[in-house]
Amino acid sequence: MNERIRVYVASPYAAIRCSDEIRRHLAIKIALDECAKIMNAGFTAVSPVLRLDGKFDEKTQRDQALKAGLEMLKQCDYYYESTHPDTLNSKGVKSEREFAIANDIPKIEFNKKGEAQVCLWL
Repeated sequence: MNERIRVYVASPYAAIRCSDEIRRHLAIKIALDECAKIMNAGFTAVSPVLRLDGKFDEKTQRDQALKAGLEMLKQCDYYYESTHPDTLNSKGVKSEREFAIANDIPKIEFNKKGEAQVCLWL
């Protein structure tokens, strides 16, 4: 595993369609599953959902949590976006994607064989 190549894992939190009681649990599960894909490909996974868990109140400190996530993204070599369906409606993931594009952070996707590949932003 190449510990120096860090991949930012963008995954949903507030956009997850479920009750508030189980949202945190599901967000962590999604983030763990996505990080496993990155680690299995030989990279170091960086997840704001996992690293910031318990540090911010989602209801009152969301903007601060998003800002902290973007600071983490600045330190990464690549950007990866969760394939979970609720990612499509995530405002947080959208801002992370826009930040990655604006800062020329390449995107990693997985092909049909499950291999990581760098993709152009289109």
